[in-house]
Amino acid sequence: MTKNNDIDSINHHLQVEDIARRLVERFNAPGSREFYLKVAYRLPEARIENLVTTALEKGDDPGKLFNFLARKEMMAPSKELGSVGSSG
Repeated sequence: MTKNNDIDSINHHLQVEDIARRLVERFNAPGSREFYLKVAYRLPEARIENLVTTALEKGDDPGKLFNFLARKEMMAPSKELGSVGSSG
């Protein structure tokens, strides 16, 4: 692995950690951190933000709705899932 690939990998990891941290804070859900790490790794950031907006606007329990929508999105068959920074 080259030095640039190492740096890219570290940057990606930091982005995933940051997204998960923001989700934990936004939904006040420290118990969902591991799930949010998976979400941040598997879904494009723009898609995550869309799901957050939907959950906040339409959910009586936005955290629960976000978790449902994100899980559904990650389980979608034959969908090309991106990662942080993808426009998906």
